[in-house]
Amino acid sequence: MNIETLQAQAAKQTKIYKRLYEIGKSLNETMEIPQIYDLAVEFATNELNFEKCIIFEHDDTNGWFKVVKSAGYQKPHEQQILRIINLLLSGEIIEYLRVNGEPLIYTQANPREEVAKLVKSLFLNEAYLELFGGDVEIPHGVIVVGNGIDTPDAFSQMGSDAMVMLALGNFTTRLSSAVSNILFYNAWNEERKNLQKSIDDQTQLNIQLRKEQKFITTILNNTSAIIAIIDNRGVMTRINSYGEEFTGFSQKEIASEPYFWERFLPLEIQAKVFDIVANAKKGNILARHQNVWIAKDGKERVFDWANALIKNADDEMEYIVTVGLDITNEIEQQKKLEQALIVAENAAKVKGEFLANMSHEIRTPMNGILGFIQLFERTVLDDKQKKYIDIMHTSAKSLLGIINDILDVSKLESGKYELDITAVNLFEECEKSAMIFMTKVKEKQIQFDIDIDQKIAPCVKFDLLRMQQVISNLIGNAIKFTPEEGKILFYVAMSDKTEDTITLRFGVKDSGIGIAKENQAHIFEAFSQAAVSTTRKFGGTGLGLTISARLVSLMGGELRVESEEGIGSHFYFDIITQQCEKLDLYL
Repeated sequence: MNIETLQAQAAKQTKIYKRLYEIGKSLNETMEIPQIYDLAVEFATNELNFEKCIIFEHDDTNGWFKVVKSAGYQKPHEQQILRIINLLLSGEIIEYLRVNGEPLIYTQANPREEVAKLVKSLFLNEAYLELFGGDVEIPHGVIVVGNGIDTPDAFSQMGSDAMVMLALGNFTTRLSSAVSNILFYNAWNEERKNLQKSIDDQTQLNIQLRKEQKFITTILNNTSAIIAIIDNRGVMTRINSYGEEFTGFSQKEIASEPYFWERFLPLEIQAKVFDIVANAKKGNILARHQNVWIAKDGKERVFDWANALIKNADDEMEYIVTVGLDITNEIEQQKKLEQALIVAENAAKVKGEFLANMSHEIRTPMNGILGFIQLFERTVLDDKQKKYIDIMHTSAKSLLGIINDILDVSKLESGKYELDITAVNLFEECEKSAMIFMTKVKEKQIQFDIDIDQKIAPCVKFDLLRMQQVISNLIGNAIKFTPEEGKILFYVAMSDKTEDTITLRFGVKDSGIGIAKENQAHIFEAFSQAAVSTTRKFGGTGLGLTISARLVSLMGGELRVESEEGIGSHFYFDIITQQCEKLDLYL
């Protein structure tokens, strides 16, 4: 596997895991479910590079699943299908996903009869289906991710990229947990509001209490979270069926004595939880905390607890209502993601250091070769030998240029480039940078014009060497890709001015071959050119624009391109700098 492939894989892996890590940190119960759907569609299509994504949500009014979010369906006939697709998402598919408890993956290599009709109706060639949210009996929704049949090679291949599929699986797990948490917390918060209202409304107290008790019982017995109530004595007077199943004790056993529930806790945290309960009696309740509970099989699980302090009007006692969500899997996944991110970043760092070291190691003997070639050129040579030496000299200089480009990229990636801001004569330096190419311009009979805004003071401040490197790259590219008798314009214009600064726009326009729209987004990536045929015809490594873009970024600007295939290209960037008060400051 070559360096370019390793670099692409490392960059892709880093980007996906970083985004997944950011999403994981941002998810919380205060978000709205449509926000979660937006994140899901954006992650599946933009980060994992699948073409299409659809989210179905269960409709309690009729029991169907309806489309609530989609991406990749812009065509009118596709939009029309989405409006009726809920008829095709059969109960058999939902039942299969519910019973098996795992995603269903449909590919050409492994077609699944259960969803063949649905996949075809959704204009998909391969698809990933998984339930999310809700409970085992009634899931909240279904997410479908996949690719169409028009451009199969333009997107991530379903099932073949292990890293992408792992990230998709991790994300759908987070999606399911996030939706379930939001649903549960919304219901619980609504319940607490209703409960408080019932306490305040004395005339309807008994009726409201019965309703709330029924609602609480429903929540207690139909959620995958531990819900318990602890009174002033430390007695756990109520625990839901999930809590009984998790601990292996019945509600009667748990409520038989104060602090019976301490046996569910590891010894090292019993005192901490005891303090939380003791402080709650004084009104100093800790609204959120995490601790470990021991399951009936002896294994420890981490729970995230939300607590509320309520007062019962009947017995005038205060109770702690505590809700615990098992977040053990999420914590483990978070750790794995953090470790994967560290590995990816270390791999990228090692790659950069390797390139930098190798560039240094190769450049030393190359300089030696160039030196001996120059010495050899001073000896008496016949025409054939001179021709061979000229070819060697040209090739060695070209190879040294490639090595220097790779070294520049490595320095920029490692952050070792530092700017050297000095006062320079703008007119002189721009003309020097352009005049270097006059020989090539005459050879191709190109009309080459230089236009520097005369309103700009001659003396300005910037990094001369870096600016020359960028300008030379842009002009050199323009000459390379402009045919004979074409036109090139190098210009410097003043786009803005304040009391302390001046904004200069540097640009190069040409009448060359231009760049296709679909390639313009990648033109500044390392080792990238407009097309493979461009590399074969014109040569080069594709590093020049990458280096230029990063140098411009270091100087506070952004290198941009406007181009039309067959018409020409316009590369430009804006730099905010300072004018010198006197020209004699120029060094």
